[in-house]
Amino acid sequence: MTSADGTRVVFDRRGAGPVIVLVHGASADRLALAEVARLLSPWFTAVTYERRGWAGLDREIEDLAAVIGATGGRAGVFGGSSGAVLALEATVRLPAIICLVLWEPPAPLATAAAVRRPALVLNSGRSPARTRRTGSALARAIPAAVHRVLPGQTPDVTPQALAPELLEFFTRHQ
Repeated sequence: MTSADGTRVVFDRRGAGPVIVLVHGASADRLALAEVARLLSPWFTAVTYERRGWAGLDREIEDLAAVIGATGGRAGVFGGSSGAVLALEATVRLPAIICLVLWEPPAPLATAAAVRRPALVLNSGRSPARTRRTGSALARAIPAAVHRVLPGQTPDVTPQALAPELLEFFTRHQ
């Protein structure tokens, strides 16, 4: 599959049903979310893809749009860490994103108030207090968002803790 500028985008798809695209952080690759995709696959088409990294936000949004287009035309999107920034910005620009989950977003973004879709902002219970405050502030800035803290989890959340949160949210908002 290729993005708008002709760049090849590699993605993996598991399961059947409504599409959920899982966007990894900058220091990871698509395999970092493979177990989460596996856990969601009985209910959803769970998609992971390889971000190009430092191509710039506009190109990364084009890549996400191409992945959504190639896998069904509309999707719920999960973004972790810097992937949360990409997912949030893409949600403002892409009507094909129907709902959004953000894990450990690194900073509140000015565009948050422009998100007009259901959203869930998640933080780990063992993150620094400032990180949890950032998540809470971001959830307050998004009109239809809820903030949750996962007790006992670190920023490297386990798939077994993350998947049930995603399952519950995406089931409600598909």
